[in-house]
Amino acid sequence: MDRAAALVILKSEFATLEHADFCGVPGYLVLRVRTGAESFGDLSTPGAARLGGLLASAAAAIETTVKAERVYCLSFCEVERGLHFHLFPRTAALLAAYQEATGTAGLPVDGPAVFAWAREAFAAGNPLPAGWPKVADVCEALREMLDPA
Repeated sequence: MDRAAALVILKSEFATLEHADFCGVPGYLVLRVRTGAESFGDLSTPGAARLGGLLASAAAAIETTVKAERVYCLSFCEVERGLHFHLFPRTAALLAAYQEATGTAGLPVDGPAVFAWAREAFAAGNPLPAGWPKVADVCEALREMLDPA
């Protein structure tokens, strides 16, 4: 299996769910709607319900697989105009790395700042801290949880 295919978690006529190829944080997924919609409001009521179910299932699988304390769900649709969501796992280990790097231990967690820092600190090719799970293993576990057939 080539690298791009190894990052695919689910693919249907409605959406694709893939591990981010631009950031090595294990469990960082991108859910892309394949209907041509550019905003949540473009979806039909059944499409919005289907998307909500996919987001909930993916977030729950991320929480279980990488022990995320939070899963940030973001949708900007600026660079890539099609409707898509970033599902970003904020684990205790990631928060500790952020706080150590930024001197913010003991302060309230600033989710957007953690997200922006991690995307840069762990951009593709940058090493992950020792003990973090391998992206390939996380992808396999997520596939098994989300598409057990």
